[in-house]
Amino acid sequence: MLIWPFCTLPESPTLPRRVPVLFLLIAVCLAPVAWSVEVVGGIETRGLANHDPELIERAFGLSPGDTISTPDLREAIARVHALGLFDDVRVHARRASEGLEIELRVVESPRIGELKIEGTGKLSETDVDDALRLVAGQVLDRAEVFDATTRIRDLLVEDGHLNAKVQADYADNGEGAIDVTIDADPGEKVRIGRIYVHGNTAFDDEELKGLLENKEKRWYRGGEFKEAEIESDLKAIEEHYRRAGYRDVDAYAHQSSYKRRGAEMILELFMDEGSPYYVGGVSWEGNEVLAEAGIERLVRLRSGAAFDQAAFDATQEGIGRFYADRGYIYSLVQPGETVRGDTVDVHFAIREGEPARIRRIEVAGNVKTKEHVIRREFHVHPGELYSANRLILSQQRVFNLGFFENVEPTFERANDEGDLDLVWNVEEKFTGQFNLAIGYSALDRITGTIGVGHPNVFGNGWNANFNWEFGQFKRQFLVSFTEPWLMDTPTSVGFDIFTLRRTRFDYDEDRRGASVRLARPIPGLLHTRASTTWKVEDVDVDVSSNSSALARYATAGPQRTVSTLWSIVRNSRDNFQFPTSGSESTISAEFAGGALGGDVSFHKYIAKSTWTIPTLWKLALHVGVEAGYVNGFTSPDQVPIYERFEMGGTFVNPLRGYPDRSIGPREDGLVLGGRTLLKTTLEYSFPVSENQVYGLAFFDAGNTWEDLVSTQPFDLMRGAGVGVRLVVPPIGLIGFDFGYGFDRIDGPQWEPHFQFGNQGAF
Repeated sequence: MLIWPFCTLPESPTLPRRVPVLFLLIAVCLAPVAWSVEVVGGIETRGLANHDPELIERAFGLSPGDTISTPDLREAIARVHALGLFDDVRVHARRASEGLEIELRVVESPRIGELKIEGTGKLSETDVDDALRLVAGQVLDRAEVFDATTRIRDLLVEDGHLNAKVQADYADNGEGAIDVTIDADPGEKVRIGRIYVHGNTAFDDEELKGLLENKEKRWYRGGEFKEAEIESDLKAIEEHYRRAGYRDVDAYAHQSSYKRRGAEMILELFMDEGSPYYVGGVSWEGNEVLAEAGIERLVRLRSGAAFDQAAFDATQEGIGRFYADRGYIYSLVQPGETVRGDTVDVHFAIREGEPARIRRIEVAGNVKTKEHVIRREFHVHPGELYSANRLILSQQRVFNLGFFENVEPTFERANDEGDLDLVWNVEEKFTGQFNLAIGYSALDRITGTIGVGHPNVFGNGWNANFNWEFGQFKRQFLVSFTEPWLMDTPTSVGFDIFTLRRTRFDYDEDRRGASVRLARPIPGLLHTRASTTWKVEDVDVDVSSNSSALARYATAGPQRTVSTLWSIVRNSRDNFQFPTSGSESTISAEFAGGALGGDVSFHKYIAKSTWTIPTLWKLALHVGVEAGYVNGFTSPDQVPIYERFEMGGTFVNPLRGYPDRSIGPREDGLVLGGRTLLKTTLEYSFPVSENQVYGLAFFDAGNTWEDLVSTQPFDLMRGAGVGVRLVVPPIGLIGFDFGYGFDRIDGPQWEPHFQFGNQGAF
């Protein structure tokens, strides 16, 4: 019998089991065998308990009738061992009349039995699982386990546990598997006691420390040391210097010993500032498409000023972006610098190249949404010059349809002229909403809601909604439909049919009616639409209070309101639901009665704007202002109570921290609403989970008054607090705010607010 053992080495977490030395050992083992070529008579595999013999035979790669040589057998053994399933692989061979009978003997590697992770502290389960990359039942590879312990320790170090220790323990469970326990000892977080800055003369210590992610421990912050942020901290300091002309600055850090348990480390930063440089001359050449005046507007550097590296980079980027937006995507802006002492002359060499056109546009990934619904939102079309701005605008418009989780363009060069084929890759999301809920508000108490809505009916982009809300104090029914592109034009039409019966503390309100809506973009004004709404509504107000002030608003049966609302809206937000930049502004005027007929006459004007400003990380600051005025054509008493401005809560005129409809002029102790309104809102929002969960902090201030004379812009009711917004696919947007009302009649206190849908402070 001939035996070719596959010699193995002891396992080590840092030494792979298969190394080139193995092939040398095999060669040594095979050396005594004197043969050139043999015919395989048969192959048999032994030692398998958990693996398919066919898998092993396929990896072995030899079959009866094959002719083999020593190198062939060596390669076959290596292929089996490369599967990573065996601790040992041996070949026993016996010559027979039909050829060489090969017996392949393997020793299976054990599998992981129970897998446990202990001591990871406050690390998220998701982060630990991502770092682990092991599952129970897989073949045990101690090198992979060692790598897992290293990754988990790295997580602990990133979290401030610089003294963390992580090890793996193994135990035979007696069932042919090995239980693995990864035991972590995070130790105490290392905190920064002091940060010292050395070598700085251009900026003081506090200014430089303010640039750092790593902060000293204070009573209001933990001061955890973030080792992963050291490089970015040093880069932030260097960029700060380079903006002031210090091109040669070099910053580095030194950390004190922190091995003593509970010790606070000292972080020392060292500056080699160098000398400041100043801008000399700024010149350019090669620009034919871009006029001299255009170049001057894009240049951020000024002769005699400190050489600002960020301005230098922004100039190069701005010139390149100008050309790219006009189709010159192959243009090249080559900057050059000539240093004369402490002066830097700057020169931009521009090679414009030829413009690229869009040859073809395709849409991929849309299953439910019809292609023309997507295409009609594009601002780029086949045959046009490539434009980066119009591409971004197209992406925003498609995303803001609300039908897609992701919208990404990809390009391929179409021909030798440099034209492009554009493919829009969309990822659809669940868009239909079903709402079956129980809610509570101070105004309506407990209510139940059944609602069905879909913004993309039959994939045509039609928006249809049905909503029925019912409770002891409120019953509401609403059916609405919107066609956003009438006859393939950007004309939006829609209708609403509604009924509302609401029992308030001081009067009952019964409304029913219908409206028709029409909207269209204003040519030449980007992001801007004009709209009109015509509404017919019957309203009955039944006063239950003995208030003489309220009695004048009572109606002797239903009163008909015929009104028309005209508005202009400009909305440049990058994301309608969770914007991070852009603005939304609305100016509206509503007229009722007069030539329109009906029993009610008034005119109402509202102007409001919200600006979204991106800040650090993914934080967005939202600044909102609103003003309103309503009056009768002949007398203020013509304005019905339900058309006056009511403020408080999170509904029509929200102000968080106050109960619904609790702010405004009072008579006989009752809030009757005002005829003027002023409001401002500051809100910081941040993503907890992108496009799914957002947190926010807010400050609201506003009030309503009886008339313009009594309006006091600085006499505002104030509220502040925190909140959260969640997107639940079958239901839609759910929100919760917890606001503190500073100026409540009943004294400062907290007020919770629940929201369903897109109602809110803005």
